[in-house]
Amino acid sequence: ACCKDKQTTKTYWANTFDQGLAWAQDAYFDITTANAGGFDMQLSFWQNEDPSAYILLNFDAKKNFTGYARAKFYYPLAQFINYVRPGMRRIDVQSGNNTILASAYIDSLGQQLAMVVINNSKQPQEMNLQFTQKNTPKSFQVIRSSRTENMTNLGKISLSSDTSRIMVPAESVTTYLGTLK
Repeated sequence: ACCKDKQTTKTYWANTFDQGLAWAQDAYFDITTANAGGFDMQLSFWQNEDPSAYILLNFDAKKNFTGYARAKFYYPLAQFINYVRPGMRRIDVQSGNNTILASAYIDSLGQQLAMVVINNSKQPQEMNLQFTQKNTPKSFQVIRSSRTENMTNLGKISLSSDTSRIMVPAESVTTYLGTLK
């Protein structure tokens, strides 16, 4: 299932959410399977006709700069880049659903937790969270990228106990940020 959207150069550089979802999947597998210690996102800036740029620069007919936009494929991958910070280490996490790719990271002081969850399915999926240690978050700040959301801050969700169920929307990458008790 990995990387199905990157079969051709046209889809690899298509400036689509599908491309971003495939790249987020690559990041997940690089970190969790290949034990990569980190990865680098090389930003490129080009005019809006270039589909390989993360940042699309816009110019008017007189070649005056009129602004910029992030490419659609930037957002799913940025769920890792913006919230899994240098110095964090990966900790074991299991989603309770084999169609969900979940990874979690804790800061060097053991106070902040970042969990990135990828749902490649075209259907929403339920994920069961069960914490096995006493030091668990009481709530999570939720940030999501999907076909209609670009790193949208969805506010906080509270956890009622050490076991909680979370509904993960179809074709999305969601980051859950928590402060450990």
